[in-house]
Amino acid sequence: MHKGDAFPTELEDDKHTIEYYGITDGAEILMNEIDVIAQEKELQKEREMHEQRIVQQERSMTTLLARKNME
Repeated sequence: MHKGDAFPTELEDDKHTIEYYGITDGAEILMNEIDVIAQEKELQKEREMHEQRIVQQERSMTTLLARKNME
């Protein structure tokens, strides 16, 4: 984080040094630990919810098409 920045800048790429990001003397570096297992569980939950929405939309479309064909 550069002095005077309103929001922290995420340094997501571990391959680069802090010099690459322009961090200078006196800058404050905040570190957060990422729970990789919890992150993967959340991604899996999102995938499952997405699949459920697709199934619901397909059911709705099938119902609408069936009603239209009955007319």
